[in-house]
Amino acid sequence: MNAPGITPCKALQSEIIQGPTKNHETIQQLKSLFDLFSTLYSEDNHTLLQNSSQGHVTMTSSLARMLPSLKTKDPIIKLFLTSIENHIKVYCEGGMLSAFLCLKIFLTSLSGEIKPHVISNIYDWLLDKVVIYLQSDQSSCKKEFNFANIDMLKHLVRSQLSAYTSTYLNDTEIQHMIQLVVNAFVSSIPEDGDYSDLYNIQYQCVEGKPPLESHLIDGLLYQMPHLTLKSVSVILSGLTSKTDATKVVLYNISLSGDSEVFSDMNFEIKVPSVQDNEVDTLHDSWWMNKILTQLKRLNIDILACQKVVHPTLTKMCQNEKILVIDRLGEAMANQLLKMTDSQAVTLMTQKLEETHIGLLSEVKALRFAEKTFLTLQGKSSNLKTMVLCHRYEEPLQELKERCEAANHVLKLTLYNPYVFVTKGQWLLDVASHIAGIIGSCDEGDIKSIGCTRLEFVTAGRNLLKCFKHVAVSSDEDKDSVDLIEAELEDICVGLDSYNVKTSDELTDHYPEDDKAANSAVNDDKLYSFRTQTKALYCAVKTALLLLKIDKVIINPN
Repeated sequence: MNAPGITPCKALQSEIIQGPTKNHETIQQLKSLFDLFSTLYSEDNHTLLQNSSQGHVTMTSSLARMLPSLKTKDPIIKLFLTSIENHIKVYCEGGMLSAFLCLKIFLTSLSGEIKPHVISNIYDWLLDKVVIYLQSDQSSCKKEFNFANIDMLKHLVRSQLSAYTSTYLNDTEIQHMIQLVVNAFVSSIPEDGDYSDLYNIQYQCVEGKPPLESHLIDGLLYQMPHLTLKSVSVILSGLTSKTDATKVVLYNISLSGDSEVFSDMNFEIKVPSVQDNEVDTLHDSWWMNKILTQLKRLNIDILACQKVVHPTLTKMCQNEKILVIDRLGEAMANQLLKMTDSQAVTLMTQKLEETHIGLLSEVKALRFAEKTFLTLQGKSSNLKTMVLCHRYEEPLQELKERCEAANHVLKLTLYNPYVFVTKGQWLLDVASHIAGIIGSCDEGDIKSIGCTRLEFVTAGRNLLKCFKHVAVSSDEDKDSVDLIEAELEDICVGLDSYNVKTSDELTDHYPEDDKAANSAVNDDKLYSFRTQTKALYCAVKTALLLLKIDKVIINPN
């Protein structure tokens, strides 16, 4: 039964539309994205000016900042963007390669007469062979990474900053930022060699200062709003702890009085002589007094809160010489818990235990960029804060994203210590290997795939051409790329006439001198093996997913 005056909305009928291989509008949108990514993928470091519906302008050449603000109603486009965005969230690198290669494979597959499900079976089979090849010792472009070599560390970091630095930083600032990222990474590695938790670098952005003033600080950096350095120093000098360590307790809930604790509470205070604001004080004070009593009993120096602390409770704590820091956020709160080896308090009325008390070895105030900060250092923690500076807001956000990506890629390389010396040559190496597979594939394999030899050769040739197209688009190491590209053209001609070279014959385009050159670090950039190969895998799998979709159900409700 409906309430008076309320008319239920009539449910709209779902709509079934064609999949991406037959939907002209979707194909045109994918082609537009392909043109965009082909421009951004090149080594010219193009910058994109992006204007959202709210009027904010984003200036970026990073896909990580671009994708979240791309809006579309097409479910196929959403699927494609989500797949690339998820890859970036996990690996922080290779998103542009994955998006560019995925669209190239998909659009190339539409031009032939082979059925999409047959192409998917062939590409899936070839992808498994490529993965096995890249993980083996046969790959000539793969090089073992030496973490004791400071130059290799810098070269790997430079590849992450390259999409940013040519637009916003000069050569001196580039070198400074590379050195800063390397120092942060090296100093964050535990002495015991336990790499299970390496994500212990925080980032503090300071706008209005030149990038050369970016620096590294031990511990956690917390901004104290509306307080001067002198006032914070006075508060720190009056901390009540009598031990050699500062005691801190962290609440991961709001202490502003709007907690769920009061959601079902109904009561009335009858005090005829008091005003309304005094009644509110009586209502609030019971839980504040309970928290303050426990803090005083345990001799706590700092009350930290992930969310908001009520101003009255803050004032009460200050009167008892207890420092209050709030609005930490989830990331900083978790870092504080790890740094102090303590547990968060999850309820207002919860009794504080020894496990809730964290110990800080040093707490001090500093002034930087006309702002007051508090530095918190744990006794056994190697947590670092990277203070990033830039003159303007957008370049600063771009710099932060790139530094985070560089640090993340360095950590991933610890688990898989291999790199590619060039950006595009390894893709040409993969293309040559695919040609070898096509030439040596027997009838049994082709039958298991479920296609004819003509379909297998045609689809395989198209796939290796996609790899070649993406490789040469980077315009990096042009001489080596041109040499291999010429060989691939001959290979493709041979595939067209079934005069296919064997995998042994395909190694001729790597003379011994070239192999020696590839094994040496002769370039100022290195590319993570793990992130690049995962980007390739994501690209092919996403393209196959798009090819397999035959119908799309759109539910407007």
